[in-house]
Amino acid sequence: MRISRRIIYAVFILFIMINTIYSQHFWYVKTGLKYSTLNNLEDIKPGLEYNFSIGREWSIYENLYLTLGLEYSVKSFTLENRTIGSVSDMGVYPLGRSVYNYDIEGKISFIEIPLNLKYKFDINQKWKMSIQFGGSRSYPIKDFTKLKRKEYLYEYENKLYDKTFRFKLIENTFSDYKPGYTLNIGLGLIYQNYGLDIEYQKDMRDEIFVDSLLGIKGEVNSFKLSLVIFI
Repeated sequence: MRISRRIIYAVFILFIMINTIYSQHFWYVKTGLKYSTLNNLEDIKPGLEYNFSIGREWSIYENLYLTLGLEYSVKSFTLENRTIGSVSDMGVYPLGRSVYNYDIEGKISFIEIPLNLKYKFDINQKWKMSIQFGGSRSYPIKDFTKLKRKEYLYEYENKLYDKTFRFKLIENTFSDYKPGYTLNIGLGLIYQNYGLDIEYQKDMRDEIFVDSLLGIKGEVNSFKLSLVIFI
């Protein structure tokens, strides 16, 4: 609840400030698909999810626009064939024999506040293109992660050690996943009141907390394909 109030207050105050400065503006609604994966890790299966956002654009100088929105999005990925050891006050165990092989099916929903600069130019009388650059404040709100146990490993092989994750049997560590920032770069194609956006999003957080795992090192990189309606 506290995070939700902060999001509402931040968007409201920023919206009022920008709306007061720039008089020429219009609303947009955007929805589409999001393709996400983790970098710097092996055996990653990317995930395909969805996003929805609503926002406003302000004309600040000729073809230059400022956009502010509120977005709900889901990012997912699968870490295949990971061994997981549990954690106690005695340390990590087991590291000898009797370990299990897991697939970690990570899936997290976010509330994000994107703030971008957008430049639009005409292709012809009906079509336009846009280039946008900016960032988002990102709040993780719900964890849908599943740990799928696959097989029992009778002999612990040394080569699997790099794929071992620490796992708490009782505590859920998703609360350790803090708000952060993302970098946004995108291209758009506009026809009258409709548009198609392609956007690359790089999460600046270098550690992800899901389910009861103590942390996954890696950044989430996403590509979004969205249909836009201008109101």
